[in-house]
Amino acid sequence: MINEDFNIPKKEYEPLPEDKYNVELIDVELKEATGRFAEPGDKNFSFTFALLNGKDKKGEPLRGRRLWSMFVPTFFAVSARAKKWPGKNELYRVVESLTGKEANDEMVEKFQALHLNALIGKQCIVFTKNSPSSDGSTAYTNIVNYLPVAEGEAVESLNDTEKSSEKTPPIDISEVPFESEDKSNTLNDAKENLG
Repeated sequence: MINEDFNIPKKEYEPLPEDKYNVELIDVELKEATGRFAEPGDKNFSFTFALLNGKDKKGEPLRGRRLWSMFVPTFFAVSARAKKWPGKNELYRVVESLTGKEANDEMVEKFQALHLNALIGKQCIVFTKNSPSSDGSTAYTNIVNYLPVAEGEAVESLNDTEKSSEKTPPIDISEVPFESEDKSNTLNDAKENLG
């Protein structure tokens, strides 16, 4: 049993320096929407990118650091009235930057979720800007624009260890030496009880 006074250390990350970065898309998910306009059951796209280059303020490499973009899963839309981004919505901009091609009417009409999954492993360039939280207690790094990677400017993709977690190799739980006072309580017993 874990002592109740044990604190699991949390890694705090400084906001990224505002810059442009080569990134690789490593996951796309639908997540529960949050925020003042979200209603129960609403979902957002969550695109997880991993940085392939760049250095932090201390000169440490940022390769493998995660950066997320979450937005409402509207279909491809173009708006002249949008205040923040007049023109193509974020889905358009992400897809076009990862494919390196402008989305035409035929592609937009045939586009499905499986096409989003096919973008995993592709690279693009993102531009970041740091913004304070609403209470001013912290700052968040936000992606403000996407561009395709120019021919010959792709960076080496992440290896499997880099993709699995931020600079932490995966742990094989079967190799962890579990001990307890009750010797009948083994890892295999626990696995069987979980069913």
